[in-house]
Amino acid sequence: MLDRDGQIVIEQGQLIAIDNPAGEIKQLNEGLAIWLPYGKLAAMDRWKRGRYLTSLPLTDITGVARVHIEQDAESLVLDFEKGRLPLFLSLALLLLSGIIVSYLLSRWLTHSLRNLQAASFGLADAIGNGLKPSLPASPIMEYDNLSKALNQMAQRLTNSFNEQSEILANLEQQIQARTVDLKKNRDQYQSLVSNIPGIVYRCKLDENWTMLYMSAIVDSISGYPASDFIDNSVRSYASIIHPDDTEPVERSVYEAVASGTGWELEYRILHKDGTIRWAYEKGTAIANSSGKIDYLDGFVLDITDRKQAEAALRESEEKQRHITENIREVFWLRNADNNRLIYINPVYEKIWGRSCQSLYDNPNSFAESIIEDDKPVFFQKMNQYRHSGQFDLEYRITTPDGHIRWVHAQSFPVRDNNGQVIRHAGRAVDITENKLAENERKRVTHLLTSVLNAASEMSIIATDVEGIITTFNLGAERMLGFSSAEVIGKKTPALFHKAEEVVTRGLELSQEFGRPVEGFRVFTEKPEHEGSENREWTYIRKDGRHIPVSLVVTTMRNDKGDITGFLGIAQNIAERKHAEAALKEQSRHTKAILDTIVDGIITIDRTGKIGSFNPAAEKIFGYEAAEIAGRNIKILMPNPYSDAHDSYLRHYQSTGIARIIGIGREVEGLRKNGELFPMELAISEITLQDQAMYVGMVRDITERKRIDRMKNEFVATVSHELRTPLTSISGALGLLNGGVLGELPKPVHEIISIAYNNSRRLAILIDDLLDMEKIAGGKLQFDMQKQALMPLIEQTIDANRTYGIGRRVSLILTGERPKVDIYTDAQRLQQVLSNLLSNAIKFSPDGSDVKIHVKQINESIRITVADRGPGIPNGFRDRVFQKFAQADASDTRKKGGTGLGLAISKELIERMGGRIGFESIEGEGASFYFELPIRKV
Repeated sequence: MLDRDGQIVIEQGQLIAIDNPAGEIKQLNEGLAIWLPYGKLAAMDRWKRGRYLTSLPLTDITGVARVHIEQDAESLVLDFEKGRLPLFLSLALLLLSGIIVSYLLSRWLTHSLRNLQAASFGLADAIGNGLKPSLPASPIMEYDNLSKALNQMAQRLTNSFNEQSEILANLEQQIQARTVDLKKNRDQYQSLVSNIPGIVYRCKLDENWTMLYMSAIVDSISGYPASDFIDNSVRSYASIIHPDDTEPVERSVYEAVASGTGWELEYRILHKDGTIRWAYEKGTAIANSSGKIDYLDGFVLDITDRKQAEAALRESEEKQRHITENIREVFWLRNADNNRLIYINPVYEKIWGRSCQSLYDNPNSFAESIIEDDKPVFFQKMNQYRHSGQFDLEYRITTPDGHIRWVHAQSFPVRDNNGQVIRHAGRAVDITENKLAENERKRVTHLLTSVLNAASEMSIIATDVEGIITTFNLGAERMLGFSSAEVIGKKTPALFHKAEEVVTRGLELSQEFGRPVEGFRVFTEKPEHEGSENREWTYIRKDGRHIPVSLVVTTMRNDKGDITGFLGIAQNIAERKHAEAALKEQSRHTKAILDTIVDGIITIDRTGKIGSFNPAAEKIFGYEAAEIAGRNIKILMPNPYSDAHDSYLRHYQSTGIARIIGIGREVEGLRKNGELFPMELAISEITLQDQAMYVGMVRDITERKRIDRMKNEFVATVSHELRTPLTSISGALGLLNGGVLGELPKPVHEIISIAYNNSRRLAILIDDLLDMEKIAGGKLQFDMQKQALMPLIEQTIDANRTYGIGRRVSLILTGERPKVDIYTDAQRLQQVLSNLLSNAIKFSPDGSDVKIHVKQINESIRITVADRGPGIPNGFRDRVFQKFAQADASDTRKKGGTGLGLAISKELIERMGGRIGFESIEGEGASFYFELPIRKV
């Protein structure tokens, strides 16, 4: 009996199930259960050890809730076992009878099935081999129908299997072919990407341009591995773009995406080692079927070498430009196609007296200055120039101030590598002093042809192992002029290679490898041994043009490492070749100019150290260029200039105030042997590579100074040793000629008259010489006063009227006779006018008139003296105002004159702020004029 908590209150007999948990309790029915022990026991043994049990509730007994009863099951099992054997034998006999009957019946019924089964053993093989199977019939209708249905099904399966076999065979062939193509394409793509000398990338169009793919060559351009940029894991590609270029790059890309076009950019990249690289990028946006941009694909090429070459070329051109602006020749450059003026140096303004801008506005305006007599020959040469592009001509020009100058001009064509004329270059030299001087100097400048935009145009050509072209991209089509259809599967790369280059390279490789190398093996021998080869070749376009290229040839291999073909990537290097050739040519021309120019040219840096020293400078100073280079320029200066030079240079660099730079002047130089000498010095400033440099042009004027001293000494001798006794002689002869001592015999009187006239001419010559000496020495004094113009002119005419009467020439004053005042030296003005009147009277025919015309022109007064004499010969016009210039010496002896009057007149008028000139037609007379400003104080 158990209480409410399941605790035993009263126990009678042995309770096993309730006290022993090592067993299981199974419910039977109507509240009866059996307890069976655990363990590996036979079923009957477990039941023998088991105990039946039941449990009933009690409600009337205090402290007792239930009654639990157990009964041993062994006695029941033993009773069961006693009747088990007879029952088992009966059942076994009945079962055996049923089996025998069933077996016989099943053998009869399954006979047809066994036949079907036997036939079905070969059914799968027959269907697999495409044979039509045949199944046996059966006397049983159902089995016979089954056999017929199976026959039909087998035939259909056979037909279907045959069709599926054919389809499967075709699919297997297609899959195999496609697999081979995919492997081949994959190998080509991997080789292409790994050997392209530039970055191939794909990124998202998001705020950070998240990189999805970037080829490994980014390491050589940026210093960072490609893995750093994938998904922007370490850094973004935008982070290595130069800060000054970031915003323009982003703007250009977004504008291109918005407009649906590609972009081409050049910008700088910050390398890991701190250097700056230049990059060229070409890209495009990839859109899906709905038009949404999925990716940005592009190509980035390192163009640092090209940029450095361009910078070096610009520096060379800048240096040459400064040299051309400091030499004493006009240099010009015109376009060949439209004759447009590209460049002319400032020397044009000094020679022509016209601005360079006027020539840019009208390239033919320089011809307006040519003297009329020279224009026919000039224009004839110009017609030849338009056909041949060159001329060599000497002609005369008139400057705006009336000066006549001789000019030696030359022009020549500038051709590109194909022989086409692209420019016309020319030079013009002022040869007034000596037309034949320095005509051997020439300056030729070659400009670079337009650089081919080849950095992005890569020629990519793939071949099979036999050399037959299998890939020919758009870049190759553009570079070589062939279409892909013309070469793929038909041609080898020998089509566009120079045969002599291939043969020469084949001989080199044959010697290197010790066996013959020729034909297509010339391109593949090295790549097969070393993986790749980078070499310069010459491509021949379809149109016959030659293109220098840098060609990288590499092998293409399959997964097994077998060579399946070759890949050639070519980059047009014509631009680099042109730049290198231009640099060499530019250096050669610059050196030739510096080596042949007669003036010394010296360059120094901002600290005063000598950088270059041309041969003329070596000759002037006595130093060799090698021994003077790097030394301070003050070694060439005497004190006090030497001590003050460095401080002056520092002062100019800090304040920009120039006392010497940009100004030509005469100074003293110091030779290596300690000798001082006079020289002309002109200094200009240039900038090279952002560094200031100074160019000095030096001319030794020792000989000119010596001649000047001799002239001054001669004039002083004339003044002091000759003029005094000449005055006495002339006075005495005047008294004799005037009859003061009485009448002289006629022969004596004639001799005395001749001597008197000659003494007067000599006195005038001495006076003119003294005036020239004073002018040259700056000693001539001017008494500038406000003067009424017409009284001065009338007094001068009256003073010379007697001389005209003696020559039977009349002096006539014509024109306006304006009542104006001028600011002048009255004596010097009358001296000039008297000189012009005297010349006009001397060269006028008897009985003719000399007309004096006065006219106001704006704020100036022009006084003209016109005669009807023989005029000025064409060959003498440019020397009219030179010292001792005489058109005809024999005529001068008859007419008289020193040859200094017009030279003195020119100096006097210009010193008083005016200008002088003439107009003449040979055989019809001459008109000399001068102009002075009105009341100019």
